[in-house]
Amino acid sequence: MSHPSSFIGQDLEQYVENFSELTREIGDVKSVEGLMELLCNLWQESFGISTAFFFELENRGDRITAEAATLIAENQIATELTEGLLKDLSLYSIEAMLEDGIHSFKIGSSFVNLFFFSYEEIPTGVFCWLNPRAGTPSRSLDLAMTMVLELGQQVSRWCLRLQESQAMIYRDDLTNVYNYRYLDVCLDNEIRRVHRFPSAFSLLFIDLDSFKPINDTHGHLAGSSVLCQLADLLRGELRDVDSIFRYGGDEFVIMLLEAGSKKAHTVGERIRDRVANYQFSVSPDTKVRLTVSIGISCCPEHSLKKEELLQLADESMYKGKRSGKNRVAMTSHINGTNPNFMSPPRKDKT
Repeated sequence: MSHPSSFIGQDLEQYVENFSELTREIGDVKSVEGLMELLCNLWQESFGISTAFFFELENRGDRITAEAATLIAENQIATELTEGLLKDLSLYSIEAMLEDGIHSFKIGSSFVNLFFFSYEEIPTGVFCWLNPRAGTPSRSLDLAMTMVLELGQQVSRWCLRLQESQAMIYRDDLTNVYNYRYLDVCLDNEIRRVHRFPSAFSLLFIDLDSFKPINDTHGHLAGSSVLCQLADLLRGELRDVDSIFRYGGDEFVIMLLEAGSKKAHTVGERIRDRVANYQFSVSPDTKVRLTVSIGISCCPEHSLKKEELLQLADESMYKGKRSGKNRVAMTSHINGTNPNFMSPPRKDKT
């Protein structure tokens, strides 16, 4: 990366060479988070700006409010500046803020410059930096920053298009929950996180009991409808941070973040009871009752290996089926010292 002074007082040949290097580096970014991290480092190393940060807009209304932004920064100064900055931004409409490139605000005794990132005419985030030179940047810095930010704008839009495409790839066509392909990605990510931080997650492997008779008696369209109803029911029992995946056929997997075996078993029992007391529609005038068998494995308590976690949960689920169905079963620890724990079904409500 160029020296902080490389964009100040350099000749045209040096300028073009340095900007070409930045273009290649920014063009290699594959996510908005990666782009913002790169820009923060670039502002420090190439422009000599010690405080640069980004906040992401969560709510997409017609104006910006403090409640509509989440700060992504480790810098304490950035955190302190954000509240005042958002108050000033709330006076401007989204359309007005998108008209120009770099904006400048005075927050207390500090001057803050910012640039809006947008996608399809909707602001997605704001990149900000503390300007030690009161007011707007010098012309040379302004030119360099504007060129880099405009390039970053195009890359961020490409990243968001990529995310939209991936979202379609990772969705089950029937139930609109995530598919096995995305479960594979999430397991890799969460296992890496468990290795780095003191955290945990659990898998619930869910299988409908006696699902085949539904297809045989009422037809495959009725069976598909039951699967969609089950997916909706499962969504209602989970937190926003948890995820549902259709593993295949009538099998679903739930990933519970920051949840050990005790929490996982509680959630599993709640889901088992909820399904057992739910009436599934198979035709306009016909409803049926079904049950599920649920197997549980936890990371890192039972395993730190992706394939093994799935296998342990799957085996526990089948153990519950063999023991009478409508059960929640948890795998033993890998060292085999603890027996599989299984809870008997509660009596269904009538």
